[in-house]
Amino acid sequence: MNLHTPAPDAGRNAHCSCGAEYSLVSSLMRHVAERNEAAFALMADRPEFEGFGYIGGRRHLSDHQRAEADRMLALHIAYRGLDAERLFAWANSKDGRFYADAWADGNRYGHAEKSLP
Repeated sequence: MNLHTPAPDAGRNAHCSCGAEYSLVSSLMRHVAERNEAAFALMADRPEFEGFGYIGGRRHLSDHQRAEADRMLALHIAYRGLDAERLFAWANSKDGRFYADAWADGNRYGHAEKSLP
């Protein structure tokens, strides 16, 4: 399972990391948000989910905070090459919850980066 993020500009249209192409950036951002919501919903349905971590904490974020937190996380995961199991383990951990809490505060102190997997 990969999180979606806007891809680097490849011309006139906006692209997602999954290859989807949109003529409007707003459509791309809606696509990214919907796909990431679905990915975290699948994680929340796993029997190992303990109701904590980033999966639980992101429920308390505004749409804007959640989108920014998901974007930072997706870029970090792509850079580090984390697999789905390691992402779930982090998203179900204290560090994942610290990440959500940092974003609940708007990440104004820059603490979110310290909690990334």
